[in-house]
Amino acid sequence: MKCEWRFFIILNNDNEDIVEGKEVAGDGIPVCNDFTVAKYFLSPEELVEWVKKNTSLVLEDGEYHIEGHYLPCNV
Repeated sequence: MKCEWRFFIILNNDNEDIVEGKEVAGDGIPVCNDFTVAKYFLSPEELVEWVKKNTSLVLEDGEYHIEGHYLPCNV
């Protein structure tokens, strides 16, 4: 089974919600609690760049953190 590192955006809230997609004006950021539907990235750098372009979250303000998981992937 082939595996790869996948990096996820985890909100620093009571539920530690996982970001599912880009922020929508008026609706906020879609979240989930399932890594199979969450937005993922192949590097932390790619994740940080996406967050800057697609959300109002600020890493330095402690609004989210990055979690990496080594998961099976479909080839």
